[in-house]
Amino acid sequence: MITIDKMHIPALARQVKIALRCAFPVPVVLSCTSDGRLSVTVCTGSLLLDHTIPVTTDDQAHLRVWATDWAAVLKAAKDAKAATITLANSGELPAKLLVKTGAIRRSLDFAPIPENPDDQYPELGPIIGLEPTCWVTDSRQFRRLWESCGPFVSRDECRVNLCQVLVIHAGEAVRWVATDGHRMTIHGPSAEALPLKGPSFSLPADVAKIAYAELPKVKAKAQPELVHVYAAKSNGATFGEILTPNMVIRWRCSQAVFPPYEQIIPSHGNVINVSVADLTAAAEAAHAASDTILRQCRLEFTAGSLTVRSALCATDAQSEVTIDAIQDEVKAYPACEVIGVSAAYLLDALKVAATFGDRIQIARGFDTDPLLLTAGEWSHILMPQRM
Repeated sequence: MITIDKMHIPALARQVKIALRCAFPVPVVLSCTSDGRLSVTVCTGSLLLDHTIPVTTDDQAHLRVWATDWAAVLKAAKDAKAATITLANSGELPAKLLVKTGAIRRSLDFAPIPENPDDQYPELGPIIGLEPTCWVTDSRQFRRLWESCGPFVSRDECRVNLCQVLVIHAGEAVRWVATDGHRMTIHGPSAEALPLKGPSFSLPADVAKIAYAELPKVKAKAQPELVHVYAAKSNGATFGEILTPNMVIRWRCSQAVFPPYEQIIPSHGNVINVSVADLTAAAEAAHAASDTILRQCRLEFTAGSLTVRSALCATDAQSEVTIDAIQDEVKAYPACEVIGVSAAYLLDALKVAATFGDRIQIARGFDTDPLLLTAGEWSHILMPQRM
């Protein structure tokens, strides 16, 4: 008999959602250990997710149920606001899993024995022969990196090479790179501090999103959890693994190659330093006054100021906001330079930049060159648009 406390139900519900996305039935494996912990494993065609939670048990059970049935049990427990979920083998033939949650009782059919997940997803950490690339971080840094790069990962499933984050690391230093083809963000030290050709691997966005959801928020003075991220090649394929004290995520890396991002980073001499709050207010005003489809705005650079206008009508005074800028320029600006950008993309970048401080640097070159936004160790490259 196994008793699961209600505090673990939300995490288990997020886990089973991954299995429900598959087009084929997926089993959920429940395995109890002698130290009173329950390992709940979901293995799909490209991902393995294992949760380990403390439970009350009187045996070392190894149970298998279908993901759809397991999801129904978790939903019933949540709806009934039950304190626990109790699982027990019926001891009959054919065997069934008896479930009790609150006043609800039901029996589930056991799923057939699945393939051994370790055959498809080898344990990267303990296997020395694989010589995995290992990056050690903590939950606070991992969450911080995903919050700054996650919004800019491509959601287009046809562009597999963009649906992932490029991770480059050297010792404790790490750089994350994400792009959707229209904009690119880089979080990490400069090329001088971290070589562009250091050890690297691709982290799928789905995997990073799962890890972010499961890693707890850490208070300022609290000790964060250690997170080990491995990447290694085995049998001609590249595998990845994220290890935390209570979670294991393994995945098969895509063969798609991340684009050469270092070729896109501009090197501009014209730099201005502006307030993030003022620029955000101006971009919001331009976004509200712009066309509902294009949502473009015009950035007009002049000596000592930056003017943000709606691209819908350049003479509309209601959509014009002027920001006083402190120039830190290598060469003087021409009388006026105008560049068109997506107001929505600009606001997305400023939302992240605000978490790094109240000032942001904006660098640009010619009209067709991308903008380079910089705040601390975070950089964002925004491509221009034709107005």
